[in-house]
Amino acid sequence: MKKIYLSIFLLVLMFLTTTAQKTVSLSSSCPPTSAQVDLAVNNVRAHLLVGGDLWWDPSNGSTGIYEVPVGSGISPIFAGS
Repeated sequence: MKKIYLSIFLLVLMFLTTTAQKTVSLSSSCPPTSAQVDLAVNNVRAHLLVGGDLWWDPSNGSTGIYEVPVGSGISPIFAGS
């Protein structure tokens, strides 16, 4: 019985050490996104970036580009981004 437990332990240990040596990189060397668009529809202005950032522009540190009504400077849902 002890041999079975020892065999199982060694197999698990071998499996863990072989999987620990494999490193997977989830990031890549892609440049940051630069494409952007301002949508102005129905008296609402929204700023969108290709990388998924909504309602702000991180390049200039803006506080929010989601205005209702357009030109008012009011950003009601900036906290949601």
